[in-house]
Amino acid sequence: MVHPALSSHFSPWLKLIRPYTLTASLSPVLLAVIYAIKEGYFRPTESLLCLAVAVLAQIASNIANEYFDYVNESDSKESLGPNHPLSQGWLNKTQVLWALGLSVLLTIAAGIVLVFMHGAMYILVGLSVCLGLFAYSAGPWPLSKHGLGDIAVFIFYGLIPTYFTYHLQSGKSDPGIWLLSGAMGFMSTCILVVNNYRDYEEDKVKGKRTSIVLMGKKSGPKLYLFCFVSAIGLLFPFYSLPGLVVLFPYVLFFAKNYRALLRLSGRKLNIVLAHTAIMVFLFVPVCTLLLFLS
Repeated sequence: MVHPALSSHFSPWLKLIRPYTLTASLSPVLLAVIYAIKEGYFRPTESLLCLAVAVLAQIASNIANEYFDYVNESDSKESLGPNHPLSQGWLNKTQVLWALGLSVLLTIAAGIVLVFMHGAMYILVGLSVCLGLFAYSAGPWPLSKHGLGDIAVFIFYGLIPTYFTYHLQSGKSDPGIWLLSGAMGFMSTCILVVNNYRDYEEDKVKGKRTSIVLMGKKSGPKLYLFCFVSAIGLLFPFYSLPGLVVLFPYVLFFAKNYRALLRLSGRKLNIVLAHTAIMVFLFVPVCTLLLFLS
């Protein structure tokens, strides 16, 4: 067992990093690596470095969101989501800024290794990741507060990590990886949709114009359904009869989450959020089976 004092010491840092959300960065990289293996390309060093960049970038993004939401008074002790260390007073701003700086430096370090291995073109990819990391919740025009959070998630947790992980393996592009990248982007966006649907009232009061605030609360479940159907639809070229058998229980799992989204409200939606994160992670083995059974 972990000693209670040790557990209480690390607990605020774990809440800051939000490890339960990291399936969003793990999944696109793993999916791209599996597709590369299927196509006859696999480079373990590049795979590990892409995984490191993706996870570290998300950790940095989580910390940046924590800091800038607190500074901009978007978070409070009454927030419906999991407890935030800054608003709860468990960590101070200096500690969080140091954590943010360290996570950004580690992300850049892993990215620099990839640049040295594969050329300067990946500098642009790295710069776009760093820009997206801060642009989501910081700066004079945060994307998350102007209805563009969903698009940002689609790009930075779908298109970029999936496509470029595969490209680093193969040096090539093909229609299959674009379909998988788009599908992963839609699936990852489901997490943000649940988060914004839960926080609709709070975001509206504080002037945070998420897509659901702009379109109305009833748009939340519709957007959740749209993202899932779009993700599954993009996989159509990989369908086969055995693959559809695999896909069926996954669709049932989504249907259960969707019904819960319609029925629950407030903090109870954190259950749907957790199940949606699991759904995103399970998307990888589902796609793997579809790929190898097609």
